[in-house]
Amino acid sequence: MNKMLAVLFMVFAAAACLPAETVMVSIQTEGDVPLAENKALLPEAFAIEDGIMNEFFDEGHIVFNAGILAPAPPEPPFKAESAGMRLAKSGGASLLLEIIIRWASGPSDDQLTVESVYFRFIQVLSGNILADGALAADTISPEFKSAQEIGFEMGKNLARLALSVL
Repeated sequence: MNKMLAVLFMVFAAAACLPAETVMVSIQTEGDVPLAENKALLPEAFAIEDGIMNEFFDEGHIVFNAGILAPAPPEPPFKAESAGMRLAKSGGASLLLEIIIRWASGPSDDQLTVESVYFRFIQVLSGNILADGALAADTISPEFKSAQEIGFEMGKNLARLALSVL
């Protein structure tokens, strides 16, 4: 019995010593759509963030978010030293997942919905871009009906794309 406890202790101690990579998720919007002031868009943006964070957490990463950042500049889509990168460095993250949400007109003229999500997955210390790309909302299976369900699935799919390079 004591040998088994000692072996279990050694296994858990070894696992605890493994470094977990820390990932910061930074979400911005494209163009003139300030998320902080447009409360109707927050559920979709948070659903994308939740999907991302769930996937990274399930893969054993420590994940935190940067909060709501100001809209991204129109060109180029990412600055060399973005607000997200500065926050990731100051927060001690080893990886940064920068997200820019592009909005499109929804069912009614005064409603916006997620059209696509652009991302960059960056190694913070070196600044190396590990992966980048875009994911369109219309690529999500039609079984997901609500905007939040679609956003959550987009976040999960995007996280899987980023995780595939680790």
